[in-house]
Amino acid sequence: MTARPLPLADSADPAPADGPRSSVTLGAGSITPAGIADFHWPVAQAEMEAFRDRALTGLAERARASGDSLDRDLLGITGVFFVLQALTRFQADGARERAIGRGRPVPALPPAMQKSAFRNVPDILSRGLPSRRPWLAPARAFRDRNRRHGIPRWHLRPADPRRHIICTVESPVAIRHAASADRPVVYRGFNTWFGPVGSGDRRAFAGSDADNPMTRDLIDLIDACYRAADTSFGDTTREVLTDWLTTTLAAARWHLEALLKRERRLPKHLWTGPGGNVWGRSLRHAVRRAGGHITSHDHWTSVGFLREHRKACIDLDCCDTYVTMTEEQARGIAAGARRDHLIQAGLPELRWIAPPTPASTPPDRPDAAAAPRTLLYVMNGYSGGRNWLYPQAPDTVAIDWQARLLSNLRSMGFEIILKPHPTSAFPPPEQLAGAAGIDIADGPFEAVAGDADVLLFDHPLSTTFAHALGMDQSVVFIDLGFVPFTADAKALLRRRCAIVEGGADAENRLRIDWDALRAAIGEAPGLRDPSFFDRYFRY
Repeated sequence: MTARPLPLADSADPAPADGPRSSVTLGAGSITPAGIADFHWPVAQAEMEAFRDRALTGLAERARASGDSLDRDLLGITGVFFVLQALTRFQADGARERAIGRGRPVPALPPAMQKSAFRNVPDILSRGLPSRRPWLAPARAFRDRNRRHGIPRWHLRPADPRRHIICTVESPVAIRHAASADRPVVYRGFNTWFGPVGSGDRRAFAGSDADNPMTRDLIDLIDACYRAADTSFGDTTREVLTDWLTTTLAAARWHLEALLKRERRLPKHLWTGPGGNVWGRSLRHAVRRAGGHITSHDHWTSVGFLREHRKACIDLDCCDTYVTMTEEQARGIAAGARRDHLIQAGLPELRWIAPPTPASTPPDRPDAAAAPRTLLYVMNGYSGGRNWLYPQAPDTVAIDWQARLLSNLRSMGFEIILKPHPTSAFPPPEQLAGAAGIDIADGPFEAVAGDADVLLFDHPLSTTFAHALGMDQSVVFIDLGFVPFTADAKALLRRRCAIVEGGADAENRLRIDWDALRAAIGEAPGLRDPSFFDRYFRY
């Protein structure tokens, strides 16, 4: 493991491909061992979830009631992103309004939360995908022909979109599925179908859907969601959301119509990944309109062990077959999916990868009796002000919690290594490490996990959490109550990792019993049962 110093929270960070990285803004509040000074976060997670679910239900109802199949497709492509944009605006408006109403300082809000957090969606659709550079064609052909792992990109004859299975993802689940497919599976990137958008078309997007009844209906839906939450739907928010919708709907319509004009290029059998990519959603709807069959593949962590409902609208809509890892995952997904969030008539067929021989009980760890000394805290990513369908603590809430967590772990005498999330909007603030010099782990999780006696997680939807449960490592999970487990899954998980229960107080501050955490760290090395991993992740 290599360690690097923590950067300043407000320092300039390298810009990723989709735009500049954010930084945390705490206003007058400073980070102390006791958390953020004068902590105040006035919007509860329950309010966010109620707003989100009401908006998703209304969106699906509006789409199903539409007599225009093109309108339904456009809502299927863009609707989830619109709800996320509205949810982020609601959190900012609610935080400001509630703070003023309670006579408290207005919390410092990240720029993305105050403006257009998901502005990248209309921007991406309006620009399109860049054309492939023709002078790189020989290099691509050499790479594709000599590729030995994953889904093939080269065949003796060109891929036939009417005969071959065309796959747009190289995820572990799709790769395993391809090994048992009844016909050739060929990978193709989205720029096979999508190209750049001309400047004339981009100018036509602005305002072209402003008078569309669908636009007015969706704005009215969000207005109703604000009123149900007893929050003012101001003119600025209305303007931001209307502008977002008009551009996004017009651009999505342009791409969908362009795809359908070249219908013979569309796959008859399309494989995709989860539904969070706007190009994948657009291609799904075009293929379905052209009479094709759509198979989608699960993200490795999945949600079959959770009482979680959002998978329906993001992954299971516009989908004929959904492939996950295990039979238990498929059962859990079907049981938890909310049909009222679907635009299509019902759930897709749920399938799973044929399981391998169950894992035997691992041998006793020689040093299992040794007291843990070093902890690797695997952090969830900071959102930078955005909201996701799955619950996540706002950055201010997360940093306040992490400051108290690390301070208490240090006082217990543990050595601590931080493993930031690779896609976090900004790095951990330097005040989290303080003068103790806590290391920041560089490199992949697998390369640094062995440097710690115990792996510590506080978010169950992290890919590394699932991976850690299958490793020969001691694990502690702090359940902060964001996503509840099913009773059976929680009982199985307790046999593999030590669990500390927690939650939010009246100020929306995350809290746990610190003595229970100390006991869990000591208990973790003796928990080795692989049943949870076998049931939900081994395939």
